[in-house]
Parts: sequence; structure tokens; C-alpha cells
Amino acid sequence: MRINLSAQSFKDALPVIERLEAAGFEAYFVGGSVRDALIGRPQDDVDITTSATPQEIKTIFKKTVDVGIEHGTVLVLTSRGKFEVTTFRADGEYLDYRRPDSVTFVRSLEEDLKRRDFTVNAFALKANGEILDYFEGEKDLQEKRIRAVGNPQDRFNEDALRMIRAIRFVAQLGFDIEDETYQAICDLVSNLEKIAVERITVELSKMMQGHFWKKAMNLFIQSKMVEAVPKLTLNNLDIQALQALEGVHFTDLSQIFAVLLTSQKVDVKAVSPLLRKWKVSNEVLKRTQKITKAIQFRLEGSWTRHELYHLTLDEAILAEESLRFFGQKANVEKTVEMYQEMPIHNLKDLGITGVDILQETGESQGKWLGEMLQFLAVEVLNGNLPNNKEKLLIAVVENRNKFN
Repeated sequence: MRINLSAQSFKDALPVIERLEAAGFEAYFVGGSVRDALIGRPQDDVDITTSATPQEIKTIFKKTVDVGIEHGTVLVLTSRGKFEVTTFRADGEYLDYRRPDSVTFVRSLEEDLKRRDFTVNAFALKANGEILDYFEGEKDLQEKRIRAVGNPQDRFNEDALRMIRAIRFVAQLGFDIEDETYQAICDLVSNLEKIAVERITVELSKMMQGHFWKKAMNLFIQSKMVEAVPKLTLNNLDIQALQALEGVHFTDLSQIFAVLLTSQKVDVKAVSPLLRKWKVSNEVLKRTQKITKAIQFRLEGSWTRHELYHLTLDEAILAEESLRFFGQKANVEKTVEMYQEMPIHNLKDLGITGVDILQETGESQGKWLGEMLQFLAVEVLNGNLPNNKEKLLIAVVENRNKFN
């Protein structure tokens, strides 16, 4: 079978494959980009595999970065972008249920592909558009099936995270899991206890953002995977409660957490200690706190300028869209309109700065300065003051005695 390499991601990376071939090596597109091209999904990026060793790759291309050279991956920098190029390899033993203790570079494409997780991710695509399919992945695509490459017990004992990845592909593609593969998941769910919480969080986030997340969630529960991941029961949060929600799908990790926390009636003050156990970034933690508070506010009433002032437009939209998960109508257009009509959205938008205030008053910094800035922001938001430097400085002088 051949496909048209008209997608921009393929066209940009094609010169990399052509240069490797010109140097006497095999080179192919592999992985999710090939799968998505076959089923008509857009490709964000591409992965390339080659018979060239990392050192040979570095000799062929002028600009490279050793992003994972111990596992055979070199980042090739070109005028058209950055492309990960990985040497054909065979993996050693998996002692931690996640990564091999060693890799061996090989010259066989089939040897490389047979270590991959699922048949629909084990295609290779030639520069001329020809598909190489050693494991009947095309048939699985046609029948909308997720099936492990080779023995599923082996694949999941090598990398336990692949079990959650199988569920994630269900959420993203709407496929079913092949019986033997699903049974292996049910048999080996306890292996997930060995996986780092941050790795699980990433996969669950991708799963919940899929259009078929409810179908995936059913499998996640039926397979007992939800019970095998202790992280899911931290602070007695019940991720299964998401099944009862009416929303279509999620679009952001912070939104997922915020909706879950709201559905469990978790106080905003408890968000930070809970999410730190999930090893999320500080950015995700802060966004989750703000979106959770905003959802809880909106479930009780309409937006106010003061509530919107503490949010970015993106956070306000996510909070508004989340109302659908609780059976309420969301009016994103009105939210955006109200947000855009606000005279300021944060202190940076204020017509004066702390430096301006200090120069006007001749005083030194202190707690009063922050309080003054917040006071002015509220006055501007309420329409009591124009966002004008001259008028704001007059207000500073008139109200200085209120802040000590």
C-alpha cells in the first residue's frame, strides 16, 4: 500500500530521510504519524528510524543534539525543523517495568518494529509512500482494533505504562482492544504500581482529552486498572465519578482536575496539597486552583468583573465550558465578550506602576503599596476611576491615609 506524503510534517522531514538514504542507509517514518496518515488524522510531528548508528547520523548532518543518544536517538536540526532520528534497536531486559536496562543497535527494520507496543504504531513508511506492515497493523486499523505486537504479556511486562496507553488510544481513536491484549491488561494491572505517578498523570490526561474518553473510562474501570493505581485514590478522590458527567470531552489537564475536584466538592484550599501528590507542575497546580474556584463560583451565579479579573481569558473559557459537565448551559461567547470589555485584566494593565506611586508620594515601599495598587484596580474595574495615570495619581494622594 502507498500513501501520499502531502502532509507538511512529512514534506518537511523528507530531506532527512533522503540524505540518510543517499549515504547508504535505510530510513523510514514510523509511529503515530504513519498511523494517523492512514486514517486521515492530522500529524503534529514525525519520528524517523534508520539503520545508521547515532555516530553515523551525526556525521551525515551538520547540526544535531544528543537528546537520547544512549537509546539511539539524535535530534537533527534543519532549516525546516527539528526531527528525532532513532537507530534500529533491540531492547535488553526490562527490570523496572518501564525501560530496558540496555539497547543493542541493529540493522534490521523488522527487528526494531517488533519491540513496539501496538500493531497500529508499528508501521514503517518509505520516502516513496510505500507502507511496510509486518504485523497486520493495517487490518487492525480497518477493524478499529488495538492489538499488542507479538505476545501482549511480554509487551506489558516490559513497559507497564503501555496498558494505560492502550486505553488512551481507545479514547483518542474510538477503537476496541483485542481480546488477548485486553486479557493481558486485566492479568497484569498490578504492574502499574511500579510506574511513576507523573508518567501515569500524562497518560490519563491524554486519555481524558480524547473524544471517546467515556468508552475508555469504562475499560479503565472494568479492567480493574482504576483500583491498581493507588494515585487515583489519593484523598479519596473517585475518578469514576467523571463517568456521570455530561460534558463531551476535556481540553486541558487543569480542567480535568478542576472538574473532578468540583464534582467531589473538594474545597479550593485542599487543591494544592492534593495535586502535589500527583507531581503536576506548578503551572498546572495554579491553573487548577483558579479554574476550580471559578467553576464553583459560576455554578452558584453569573460572572462578575472581579471574578474574571483573577483569570486569564483561557482559564475563564475553560471554567465556562466546564459547566456542561454539571448539566448547566455554558455561554462562552458572552464570557469572552464580558472579559474583553473589562478596562483591565491584571495589575500590569493599570495606568500606573508602583514606581509611579513611590515617586508621587516620596515614600518607601511597604505593604501599603500593594494594597494601594489593588484598591486602584478595584476602582477601575468598578468604573469609579478611569485607567488614566493622572487621575490615578490624584486618587493615590486622596486615599493614601487609608493604607498604613
